[in-house]
Parts: sequence; C-alpha cells; structure tokens
Amino acid sequence: MLNAEEIYELIGLNEIVRKIYETIVGLGAKTIEELVLYTGDPLPQVQSNLIALEQKGLIRRIPG
Repeated sequence: MLNAEEIYELIGLNEIVRKIYETIVGLGAKTIEELVLYTGDPLPQVQSNLIALEQKGLIRRIPG
C-alpha cells in the first residue's frame, strides 16, 4: 500500500503544490484570498499552484 508521499510523487505534486492541495482538502473549498492567508504563500504562487492542480484534475474552479 502506498503512503501519501508516494501518491503525491506518482501524480507529480511537489511540496509547494501539496501544501495548497492539503489546505483545500483539509478546509474545504476556499477563496484564493483565504488560501493565500492559510498557506502564507504569495498570490502569484497560489494562482499557479491552483492551475497545476486543476490541470491534473484534482480540483475544479467554482465560479462565484
């Protein structure tokens, strides 16, 4: 059985993208401003990580 680290590696998530993903999964759907606040990462980095997660099919954008 694979652990979380091995799964992240298999799907190509680096540590920075993992932090965003784990924040979304742990806290539920949040706004980009909340993700910046919770992760402490700059807005451009959060935006690019969200795009990477969306391209991998791990999250989807909800308009609103």
